[in-house]
Amino acid sequence: MLPQALVKFRIHGSGRNTSGMRAETQIRSSVELFLMLEEYAAIANREEFLEIFPEAGSYAKKEAFLPEYAFGKVCTQAGAQSYTRLFGIKLLYQALNDPQKAHMMEKHYGYTKREFMNENGKYDIFGILPEAFEQTRSIYVDCGNGFSSQKVYQEQFMFRDVEEFCWTCRLAENEGGQIKGLRFDPAEGLMVKVKIERVTVNGADAEFQEENALCSREGWQLFLNLDPIYTIKLPDALAAGESLSVCIEGKMKRLGTAAAGQAVMEVMYEKRDMIYEYQGEAAAAKKSFNEARQQQERLEQQINMQEQKNAELERCLKEQERKNCELDAQLQKIKSSRWYRLAEKVHLFDR
Repeated sequence: MLPQALVKFRIHGSGRNTSGMRAETQIRSSVELFLMLEEYAAIANREEFLEIFPEAGSYAKKEAFLPEYAFGKVCTQAGAQSYTRLFGIKLLYQALNDPQKAHMMEKHYGYTKREFMNENGKYDIFGILPEAFEQTRSIYVDCGNGFSSQKVYQEQFMFRDVEEFCWTCRLAENEGGQIKGLRFDPAEGLMVKVKIERVTVNGADAEFQEENALCSREGWQLFLNLDPIYTIKLPDALAAGESLSVCIEGKMKRLGTAAAGQAVMEVMYEKRDMIYEYQGEAAAAKKSFNEARQQQERLEQQINMQEQKNAELERCLKEQERKNCELDAQLQKIKSSRWYRLAEKVHLFDR
């Protein structure tokens, strides 16, 4: 590859280049990249291989460089594309079926058919399993401090599209009657619709309530979040300190994106009158708020004007007080003069 740019690349609009961003080119590029992997697998020189894949040092020891193993491990690293992982699995499989190469891989890298089988069980290359196939249902226990992961009972199950369950769980925390409430999470990490048919505690029917479903349809609760939750109320008839056996029966189905969108639209349509009412109330409240704010602004203007008048009156009052003080001073000066005292005596003599 030459480091200097020899030509300028013209990019057309709307992905019209030969390798532009279009569906067909993205699909074709995956096929082309898969076929190109053979070229990397044919690199027999360790130094050249590490120049291309410097992260593969632990797979390409100097004393035991095996291209099939080194590139196979590169192709099966976490985050690899499905077609790359498949190619890497093929390389590792071929190397393990060669006795001499298999011996070298085990001796220098500790890699055997056991590691090969363990790694191949972690990734669903062909998309056979649905999302979140391995599932967990949980019962959380509230002993007075709320629900937490410290007090939880779980059951693992495989979930394709529909699940009918009857889970009986014996709780050990109820010594002294300390259990205050239960929470049931039917699944984790996906949207579902659930129909709980019955909940019993020590054989007695218990009340239950969904906490975060979008809506209910014919007994099914639709959860558009990734953590569906039910709360369970303990029956009043339980004896203090009695151990608890909880049995939950019901059904669960996956809720696809299209079904979830449809459910949202249906809820919005059903609640349109309420929405319009709320919108009308919101508009009326906004109008009242604006009127009140305008009235407040007018009152504030009047207050400001009155404060200005008060300030002017205070200024005039102070000015008048100053003049009065000056007149008092002048009067005292006159009264203390000689001529005023003589005039005062003459005035008394005339009387």
